[in-house]
Amino acid sequence: MDTFLHKYLDITQINTSFSFAPYYRFLKKRIEGTDEVKRQMFQYFASRIEEAGVQERDVAADEISAYKGLLDILYVSLTNVTIDGDKDLWGITAPFTSTFAYGTPSLYRSFIEKNTGWLKPEFEANFKEIGLAALKNIYHTILDQLYGIAHPSKDEFIYRYIDSATGLYRFFKINFGHDFIDIKYNNELPELSERMITSITEDDVFVRYMLRKLPLTGFSFRGFGVVTIADVTQQQTMVYIKERLWKLKDDVSCMEEGFEDLRVAVKSLLGSNKIEIGAMPFIIMNNRMVRKAGEGLIGGSELSEQEAQTFFKTFEADSKPVVVDDIASLGSRFPLVEKILKGTPYRTYAAMPIFYQQKVYGVVELFATEPGLITAERIKLLERLYIELAQLMKVGHEMFENDIRAVISDRFTVIQPSVAWKFDDVALAYLQQQKVHGKVIQKVPIVFESVYPFYGAVDIRNSSLIRNNAIRADWQLQLQWLRKTANELAQFDLPYVQQLMQQQIEFLKDNNVDQPISSETISTSNALDKVLRKLLGTLRTEQPETAAICNAYLNAIDLANGSCSINRRNLDMSMQQTISSIDILLDEMNNRMQEIYPAYYNKFRTDGIEYDLYAGQTISPEKPFSNDQLHELHIIQLEYMRKVALANAAQQHALLVPLQSTQLIFVNSDVIDITFREDEKRFDVEGAYNIRYQMIKKRIDKVHLRGSQERLTQPGKIAVVYINEADVEDYKTLLQQQVKKGLFVNLEHLQLEDLQGISGLKALRVTVKED
Repeated sequence: MDTFLHKYLDITQINTSFSFAPYYRFLKKRIEGTDEVKRQMFQYFASRIEEAGVQERDVAADEISAYKGLLDILYVSLTNVTIDGDKDLWGITAPFTSTFAYGTPSLYRSFIEKNTGWLKPEFEANFKEIGLAALKNIYHTILDQLYGIAHPSKDEFIYRYIDSATGLYRFFKINFGHDFIDIKYNNELPELSERMITSITEDDVFVRYMLRKLPLTGFSFRGFGVVTIADVTQQQTMVYIKERLWKLKDDVSCMEEGFEDLRVAVKSLLGSNKIEIGAMPFIIMNNRMVRKAGEGLIGGSELSEQEAQTFFKTFEADSKPVVVDDIASLGSRFPLVEKILKGTPYRTYAAMPIFYQQKVYGVVELFATEPGLITAERIKLLERLYIELAQLMKVGHEMFENDIRAVISDRFTVIQPSVAWKFDDVALAYLQQQKVHGKVIQKVPIVFESVYPFYGAVDIRNSSLIRNNAIRADWQLQLQWLRKTANELAQFDLPYVQQLMQQQIEFLKDNNVDQPISSETISTSNALDKVLRKLLGTLRTEQPETAAICNAYLNAIDLANGSCSINRRNLDMSMQQTISSIDILLDEMNNRMQEIYPAYYNKFRTDGIEYDLYAGQTISPEKPFSNDQLHELHIIQLEYMRKVALANAAQQHALLVPLQSTQLIFVNSDVIDITFREDEKRFDVEGAYNIRYQMIKKRIDKVHLRGSQERLTQPGKIAVVYINEADVEDYKTLLQQQVKKGLFVNLEHLQLEDLQGISGLKALRVTVKED
């Protein structure tokens, strides 16, 4: 706005002069049409102006002081009897200037340098914003007098500044009176659209528009303006606080700066800079209220969590503020308040609960070093902001929750609902350590002891062999294309290209053998492809006559669409379809299990999908875990492993490459402990015995039957591996019942080969009967 004003307005070029003439004409007109009492008064005023000889001429700035008597008459005639010069702010200026010719004693005490008539220095820097209001009022007067257009915006202006003596906000409503100003325009007045003008509601847009249409340098102003200033600090502070609270609600990025501004505003509302303000949101976490460390006196106090709970319950019980006038004379009636104020200089305290949708979201605190400052009247003033405070506390509540989520996300991982409560507790502990010590000084372990593990693996049978076959089939196709392309390029005498192509031909021939393809072999093939792809790309540019041959080969070996990757693409598509169907069923299994009892579930991709699920009392301390629930979880696990086998069998006809799944369950001999690894952001088993559980899981996927080359896991079957007979009794009973129901056939009891470090493994195996 400043740059714009400098371009369109030089304030020193505005032609303005102080004059009694407009007021004198007003008096003469009123003398002719009023009652006798007022007529005599108006005649007296007019005669005094005539005696001074200023009824027509202008009065220069250095002459103003000589007409003090006339200015007193203006003050008396233009104000009513209730005006008190020692309290009310009222003054007279030359038209549209900020130099005062006259003012009440209170105006000069508050705003004006008596010797110069200018604003006091402390207001000059803060008063720039009034320039926009002044310009708006100039144009309001011009439109009214010269065009008969009344603009809908108000002539009053609300001015806010910080009182240097108290450090608090003060608000003043400034009204500009322009009844005694003559306006002349030096040129022919341009036509203006009333509809356009009255439709502009924003002050800065209105002023910009008018400055372009009617530059002020073309006007002359004569007479005087009347300025009335009213202290509206309490009323406008309330409005200002509400506006700031709603702004913070919509833009939390400026929360810290905005809250500091609100502190000053609330102190201004309460009328004391000796009252401190604190606000502390809290959340319901794991069925208890928790505070945000370091926020307000409560957040920074030495209250234990139990004591804080007791304090919060006070609010839930009666919804009323806790008020202590003087802690020194309190005795033992409010021991928790005594503890909150312990070690602080504060003697008086109040805490007002803030509810949102009938739930306590936090408290607003008032505290001071002097007793008697926190009165019932001041608390009532704060209660008038209740709706806005509730909205802001809701934002603080959400930010608190987000802080905890951020700690969990940063230090841990995306957390499942079943164990989120534990991470909430630890995240809160970390936040409190950061507030108190500036950093996390002690790690808090996340351990769930004595949980029942459920492990299952669905593997794609012979997936490595099938992938090797697909790669070799594609390499055979590429070999044909290499030979074809080398022959076609031979006519162009390109020895380096021929040498590289022959090298790749020999490589593919050498690796066309029935043995596993190593990752090194695949990397070598990819490297040769990359070099040849780049070489042919350059060749077709430098020798356009080779472009058709080069393009044909490059299109053929394109991984996304080329004919030389058709087998790998078909396999990948079939693998995706197979894994997707397994994935959907295992997620459904997890959902069913979570309905029985909250559990931690984790799955990961191998050549198929493996999953771990842990259930037990320590994961959900408030919900008892029984053998009945364990039995239900076994039923669900077997049910869905059967569904996986059936879905895979039914899917075979729709796959481009047939892929059969095998189903494996491992039953551990006892409960185990799991611990969250912060560095790896995952749970792992704890203790030597528990680690053996992990080792067995990793080694049984390809285990054979004892004394046989037959693999335990077979398509269309479910294998349940165990060590002790007692551990598998429930599964055995379930399988026997389900064989009788016709869901399975051929229940086998098998001995398994010894593995490295593991002996005595056994298994139950059933064949899934198709529906």
